[in-house]
Formats: sequence, C-alpha cells, structure tokens
Amino acid sequence: CTPSGWSTGDYEAHEILQNSQDTNRESKDVCGFCRKTVAFPEPALEALNRTYHESCFHCRSCHVPLAGKQYYNKAGIPLCESCYQV
Repeated sequence: CTPSGWSTGDYEAHEILQNSQDTNRESKDVCGFCRKTVAFPEPALEALNRTYHESCFHCRSCHVPLAGKQYYNKAGIPLCESCYQV
C-alpha cells in the first residue's frame, strides 16, 4: 500500500551504510543535518549520500534516533518505520 501522495520511486528501506570510527573520513565533512563540521573521532555515519553526526541522524517527523537502525527515505528525508506508515 502506497501512502497518499507518494510514488513507489520516492522511498525505500535502507540500512545505515557506515557507522564510523572511520580514519579515512576527511576533516572537512559537513553534517547533512546541522551543517557543522564532522571531525574525526566524532561518531558519524554515512547515509542518503551524506555524512551525519550520529546524534543528528534521526526521523525528521518524530525525532527518534535512527543510527544503526532501518529507516525509510522519502525524497532525501529519513523517516522511522512508524512515521513512514502514517
């Protein structure tokens, strides 16, 4: 069942691509949410083709943390399963 106004191409389930203590991460990476620098050794992850502080990667609707959890992508906006199904 597709939520009203969403096409099946707009969202899909994703897993976190990388949860870092990644020494290859460049110091100039900018968080995809807060736009502040993500510097090693801060906990960070890569998702939706961006780098995020671990604490910044949360559902944009209810703000539940999504680091290390399954999430849904709606036009580049991460959502938890509960908010995705609404």
